[in-house]
Amino acid sequence: MTTSADNPLESQLLVLRQQFKARLTSDYETLRALHAQVAQAQEDRQPVRDELLELRTRLHRLAGTSGTFGFVELGHLWVRRAWPGGAERRTRA
Repeated sequence: MTTSADNPLESQLLVLRQQFKARLTSDYETLRALHAQVAQAQEDRQPVRDELLELRTRLHRLAGTSGTFGFVELGHLWVRRAWPGGAERRTRA
């Protein structure tokens, strides 16, 4: 059985996974702040297109990379929310 110390690629992926995990808290706070901006703008009847696009892009990027670093359920959560009804088909692929 090989360990990550024996395989440089596995070692690099482990480091990247740890960095991704450490970044999740700040990403979460950024997403919460964007959500608050959207909610406030809607309450003030202001346009929210740019904020929604930014929020969607960040969520999509997070979901896309989460599976690579072992957080598969996080990616699946985005798929279920972004494509209701089509999530089963998309997550089986």
